[in-house]
Amino acid sequence: HCHAWWPTAAFFKRPFVKFSGRSHPMITSVRYFCPIPDCIAQCAASAPHFLVSLGLTNANTGSVNRSTLLNVVLVRKTQPFVTATICTQPMWGYPRMKKMYPAILDEWLSYHYSKGFRRAIVYEQWDADFEQDLAHWKAQGFVDYHSRWSSGLWAADSQKYQYCTQSAAHDHCVFVSRLRSRWVSLVHGLDLYYCSNCVDVASAFQPYTDANNSELRIGRKDCGGARVSGTRSLILSFNLCDEPNTNLLHPSFDPMQSMATFVHSTLVTYPRDLDNQLAATPPPSEIVSTHLYEAFLADTNFSDWREFDRLRPKKDKYDPQYTLKHRSTLPDTYAAVTNIIQLVRSGRLHQVAWPQS
Repeated sequence: HCHAWWPTAAFFKRPFVKFSGRSHPMITSVRYFCPIPDCIAQCAASAPHFLVSLGLTNANTGSVNRSTLLNVVLVRKTQPFVTATICTQPMWGYPRMKKMYPAILDEWLSYHYSKGFRRAIVYEQWDADFEQDLAHWKAQGFVDYHSRWSSGLWAADSQKYQYCTQSAAHDHCVFVSRLRSRWVSLVHGLDLYYCSNCVDVASAFQPYTDANNSELRIGRKDCGGARVSGTRSLILSFNLCDEPNTNLLHPSFDPMQSMATFVHSTLVTYPRDLDNQLAATPPPSEIVSTHLYEAFLADTNFSDWREFDRLRPKKDKYDPQYTLKHRSTLPDTYAAVTNIIQLVRSGRLHQVAWPQS
């Protein structure tokens, strides 16, 4: 497997418009799948590790261009296979988020563990410094953490366009989840909670596990309104929501069939059943995500949206005339979430039965 990032250094200087039409550059990736010769496959069956050299050949002569040779050591590694993995975008401004909601990271991870997710892959853009607060979670095998995700050319550009490496991170998450997870769920940040109306993701996804289903288009509902006073817990802060919307998606993908991700979509090798819409969009009554769209609104200068990970304002929902009619289900999970936080901090997470993968 050869993984190549693009655009190149020269192309990167040109405008690259995101699909939404906004003027943020967006980086994506290209993947090349190379068949493994039988002789190497036989070695792999017995050897704990072995070396493979990859290179590009001249289309005319068939000879290998030695300047392109890349030596790769393949290592045998056994890891648990889980039903669902959740992945964040590269995040920033964690000190500011934590100041507003001291337990925001613990709550978000605990919530998704309680819903049956058994792996979370967290990406940091810059200045987030999740390391200390993730230590307990990493020690118990729930979190993979990628700090300082942006480097080289990306580092400077991500300071200006914070979302430009989102697809690159999601591509990476999908790829490393191959053979490790049946589904991968992509979220933007700590204000999005998956499976908010289901008992657990394993049972919610069960009707859609047929091999034909490479993408589940999960709708979301937005919750906001007046913040609940007297609490610094994010999941207790906003209790009113609008109707679930299947036009606002946070999809889940089969990593074995996903080639590349984009914002809220993916390029898959086995397209979903377009004629019958088989499992393309599970009804919101079965599974929906909850988005706390006003989570980082307080003390925010809208002219400087780079300050920390928050959502840009939505005019209709900040309008005083806009009415949120439905109760949020997130507060109902608070007791279970705080219980899991205590178990993680005491190193006893796996000693208690929770929804399993």
